[in-house]
Amino acid sequence: MDEKIKNGAFQIARQLFDSELWIEKPSSWKIIWIYILGKVNHQDNKQFERGEGFFNFTQELKQIGRDITYDMIRHSMTYFKRNGMLSTTKSTRGIIVKVLKYNKFQKLENYKIIKAQDKAEAEEVESTSNSTILNLSTTKSTIKAQNKTVVEEGKEYIKDIIKAQHKAQPKHNESTTINKNVKNANNVKTKEIYKEKFKEIYKSYPNRDSKKKAEEHFNASIKTEKDWQDIKTALVKYKKHLTTEKWLRPKSASTWFNNWIDWVDYIEPTKTQEDKNWNAYN
Repeated sequence: MDEKIKNGAFQIARQLFDSELWIEKPSSWKIIWIYILGKVNHQDNKQFERGEGFFNFTQELKQIGRDITYDMIRHSMTYFKRNGMLSTTKSTRGIIVKVLKYNKFQKLENYKIIKAQDKAEAEEVESTSNSTILNLSTTKSTIKAQNKTVVEEGKEYIKDIIKAQHKAQPKHNESTTINKNVKNANNVKTKEIYKEKFKEIYKSYPNRDSKKKAEEHFNASIKTEKDWQDIKTALVKYKKHLTTEKWLRPKSASTWFNNWIDWVDYIEPTKTQEDKNWNAYN
């Protein structure tokens, strides 16, 4: 008999990949959400109902991920509550989190399964469709043959119309061409400027790997001078954060440049303030 897997399991619906959380929000928020799903109760007990659990995030940061910060949790929790994904209740030294719709998404019978009968019906529909397409194809061939003569006779007429249109078409506006050329030149110049800016900030990043991906994320997120100032601020704060704990190591460049915005407003909490900050938020 195969050895049983310890610590149980939980389900994640594939529709998560099409959600706003997955596509538009920082990667750290997805990790936090999955951590919460896996930690809440899978069945009722004396303390909590199914889908509920106790959390003290200031003490659980390292369990969630070595690069997860208190501010990331705070921002993501605000989003989760605003979008009806969970609710929270104050508790001594932490909070009680309740994942809404937990039962719906954790029951396998709620997921649509294609039955044999449904499959047979689908195949019948496909067969009927193929037959219809074949008939349409035959009809199309017949019509094509009947109209061949008409089409041939109309070719010369169409050619004459096209020639007349070309003759009547006014010359291209030279000023429009100049404006387009100037715009293209400015775009090239802007790209070159931001290419140099990326080289500058990448050189300052403490873990210079995955350069190509990092540059793609940089180009996608840096569009204005304000963005440029913000990412420099974010890097200063991140590098300072890495010095607060000996075990901290810099993220890969592609990961950090994809989520650098998390660090713009980051404030390094003191160890004596973490619990107060969390309680004040809730």
